Amino acid sequence: MKTIILSKKRLLIAIVITLMVAVLLSPSDYIMAVFGGLLIYVKNVLPALFPFIFFTKLLTMLGTSDAMSKGLARPCGALFATPPISAYVISMSIICGYPIGAKLAQEFYMRGELTTKDCEKLTATGNSVGPIFAIGTIGTLLMGNKLFGYIILASHLLGSMICGIIIRGKRSTTDLTILKPTSISDNADILNTTMCDSIISVLGVGGYIAMMSLVISFFEQIQLFNVIAEALSYTGINAVLTKSILVGLLEMTYGITSLTTGFLPTMIIVPTATFLVTFGGLCIHLQSMNFLSKCGVRYSRFLAIKLLQALIASSIACLFCLML
Repeated sequence: MKTIILSKKRLLIAIVITLMVAVLLSPSDYIMAVFGGLLIYVKNVLPALFPFIFFTKLLTMLGTSDAMSKGLARPCGALFATPPISAYVISMSIICGYPIGAKLAQEFYMRGELTTKDCEKLTATGNSVGPIFAIGTIGTLLMGNKLFGYIILASHLLGSMICGIIIRGKRSTTDLTILKPTSISDNADILNTTMCDSIISVLGVGGYIAMMSLVISFFEQIQLFNVIAEALSYTGINAVLTKSILVGLLEMTYGITSLTTGFLPTMIIVPTATFLVTFGGLCIHLQSMNFLSKCGVRYSRFLAIKLLQALIASSIACLFCLML
C-alpha cells in the first residue's frame, strides 16, 4: 500500500513539474487558456451558482432544512434508503446544480445526520446539473435548441433516480449521531458567516475551472487529443466525437462546445452531451470530491457511480431522440 501511495505521489509531482515547465516555455498561451477558463466561469457559472450557494447555506443556517425535507423524506427513504435530510440535499441539488449537493452532504455529515454510505448514495441522486445550466447554457447557448436542454435535463434526472435505486442497498442508521447545529442568534452573524462560506466555495469552483482549462490547453499543445482521435478514426469513430468526449471527460462545457461544431446528427449529439453532463468531467469531480472526501467517500466509488449514472442517462436520451 505504501508503494502504491508513493508511486501516485511521484506521478503527481511529475505531472505538476511538467505543467510548470510547459507554462514557462509558452506563458502567453497558458495565460490565455486560464483567462478563457475564468471567462467561462464568470459568464456562465458564477451568476448561476453564487446565489444558490448563498441561499442554500442561509437556509441551512436558519434551520429550515428539516422542515423542507419532511414532505419527501418517506419517498427518499423508500426509493434510496437514505435518511430524511437527504430529501433536502436532493431537492437543493436538483434546483441549484453542481456542486451544491456535495457541499450540503458534507455539512450534514459534519452534523452527524448523514453517514459515509449515505453520502456515497447521494453521489447519484444529490449531485445534479442545475436546470438553468442545462436548459439555458447547454441547450440554448451551446446547442442552439432549448428542447435539447430539456431532453438532457430530463434524461439526467431520470438517470440519477434509477442509479440511486440500483445502488440503494440497506439503510444505515447505526452510526448516525445527530448533533445540534451551532446556534447563531444574531442575524448579522448568520449573513456574514453565510457570505464568507459562499465566497470561499464559489472561488474554489472558479479555481478548478481555470486550472482544468490550463490542462486542456497543454493536451492541445502536445496534440494528444488529435492523435487519439486520428487513431480511432480508422475504426470508423468520428474524430470530432472522440475529441469532444476526451475534452468533456476533463471539463464538460468545453466538450459540449466542441461537440456542437462537428455537424453531427442529433441522435449522437444529444446522448453524448447527456453523458458528459451527467458524468460531470474531472473538473466537476474535483469540485465535488473537495467536499465528499471529508465525508470518507472514496474517489473510486464516486467515479463508478457517476459512470453508471451517465450510461443510464445517455441511454434514456437516446430513447427521447427516437421520439423526435
